[in-house]
Amino acid sequence: MTQVFDYQAAGPILKQRYEDSGVLNGFFEDYPFLADVPKDESSDGSAFQVTVKSAYMSTRNRTVPGALANGGPDVYQPFNIQTLYNDYAVAQLSLTAVDNARSNEGAMIKVLTEAMDGAYMSAYESQANQLMSNGGGMRGQVANTTYTGNVITLTNPGDAVKFWQGQVLQVSVANDDGAGGLGVAATTPLPGTLTLYGVDYGAGTVTTTANLNSITGLVTNSGLFMIGDYGTGFPGLGAWNPITAPTSTLFYGVDRTRNIVGLSGWRYNGQGRAYENSLTYLLARMCSAGAKPDRAYMNPIDWAQFANTQTNKVIIDKGKVPAVGTPELSFEGLTIMSPKGPVTILADITVPQGYCRIVELKHLTLRSNGKLCRPSSNWVGTMWLPSYADDIVQARLTTRSFLVSREPKSTGVIQF
Repeated sequence: MTQVFDYQAAGPILKQRYEDSGVLNGFFEDYPFLADVPKDESSDGSAFQVTVKSAYMSTRNRTVPGALANGGPDVYQPFNIQTLYNDYAVAQLSLTAVDNARSNEGAMIKVLTEAMDGAYMSAYESQANQLMSNGGGMRGQVANTTYTGNVITLTNPGDAVKFWQGQVLQVSVANDDGAGGLGVAATTPLPGTLTLYGVDYGAGTVTTTANLNSITGLVTNSGLFMIGDYGTGFPGLGAWNPITAPTSTLFYGVDRTRNIVGLSGWRYNGQGRAYENSLTYLLARMCSAGAKPDRAYMNPIDWAQFANTQTNKVIIDKGKVPAVGTPELSFEGLTIMSPKGPVTILADITVPQGYCRIVELKHLTLRSNGKLCRPSSNWVGTMWLPSYADDIVQARLTTRSFLVSREPKSTGVIQF
């Protein structure tokens, strides 16, 4: 038995800490949709199929012979999900740092837990962003029209919260959110990458360590991606319920033009209308087609502006709302009535400013292979493992997940 409180001794403490749901839930606090969405950790195997009814049986008539001779049976569309989408976060500490903290047991635990907190935050942040995205992996777009200096102004200032110092980024060669297939640009002196020096959340800008004129192919509205994210995420709400109606291009093997709303959800351009008018209109349309929406998610800026307009309007209530998938957490919510009951409106930083996502939660599932973000080395009994190539210890988090929508007509997106 070792007499030294080293990473092996700390492993069991950390393992218990991070297997405690109360601690893990703390990482959901900025991401209400991630907290809300039902989760299924039993997704083993190499493929998954979800079948959506796109048409009811039509074998009816005023006479029995007519019903037998005309129409067709129920029509189902099978969405074939061929793979779980992998995501990794790695915490690394030099053994020198660990050794220097060993003189105080609490200090050592703090060093290790701070590193793990950062890894978990990065892992859950990635999941939350993917849930709202189309799978393209874009975090923001370049608004610059000239490319001197090293400051990028974001098209949507609210997207700045998705960036931080030290991120290694890639830039798409055109107005491509990662789903367009145009690829990423080359940069010098590090081909294909840009490193962030800093970020200004208030101004909606990010600063890189290299000048923008070193980026071959950068144009206005180029997308920004963490390295390796271009086109590699799982299709979230932005793919199951795209802002633009889908074409005949197959999505998980399904041609969604057979039933645009039934297979890809609702969309409404409410630009120029009041928030509540756009919401009540789309909620009514969704309810008219059999949906029963219960949640709506807005960017915090839109949520606050919406709340401020409702002071004298009785259709809105305010209050704490428990998360559906994580009931230990509560969020500040607004409540608006739909033809089928109340809908709770929550502020979520992963929703771009100017948009609102509406869902009926019971038809959505975030499926994963085991716990959503779990230590890769849990099977060997400890989180922290030594690197055999350097004087460091590593803890690796693995996520294998994807989003399922069993009734796309119960999702909707509004552009304000």
